[in-house]
Amino acid sequence: MRTSRYDKKGKKGLFVEKFRYIKECYEKLMHLKEKYGLKFKKAKIIEDDILDLREKYPHFEEKFDAIITSPPYYFSIDYVGKDKIAYEYLGIDMKKVESRYLGMKNTLPQKKYGNLPSKVVLYYEDLKKSVEIMYWALKPGGKIAIIVGDSTVGGRKIPTTMMTKRFCEEAGFRFKRLVFNPLLGARNRAIRGESIIICEKPE
Repeated sequence: MRTSRYDKKGKKGLFVEKFRYIKECYEKLMHLKEKYGLKFKKAKIIEDDILDLREKYPHFEEKFDAIITSPPYYFSIDYVGKDKIAYEYLGIDMKKVESRYLGMKNTLPQKKYGNLPSKVVLYYEDLKKSVEIMYWALKPGGKIAIIVGDSTVGGRKIPTTMMTKRFCEEAGFRFKRLVFNPLLGARNRAIRGESIIICEKPE
């Protein structure tokens, strides 16, 4: 298990591993910047809940050119256990973070999606709302890329990729492309691969 591997490394080993990874990402980014003559603007980071976006940031309506997101698969992956040491190192209460995941804010589903488990339906309900809000926040002609993966819960395949595509089209997006990326060595994983759903908001 990944958690056991992290436990063996300890906080120091984890720090070194993450530092090297961040350094490699930075070097690749600088290479792309130089290769394509990119110009970066100063970034502004806002930590908040997308489901509260319209109420808290009404000026974000049709503000963004593009959105890239990867919703967590909380019903398939134990994020608390997987990144336990990392969150302890940063002094973050992961349980509080987990309570803000999509699908974790309500107790009963508002509708049904076939015979899917309640926790999956709750996730879908919040995911659908999130897609609608992202549509609201994008400029006409803006593009969105959502990274999702079909998972297995209780031996049953959960069709998150097609459900997400459906939510995008229902929100008004024009579907453009789907790119599938198999996860190597994923034989025993709940998620065998990920898909990138690319859509565009009509002008």
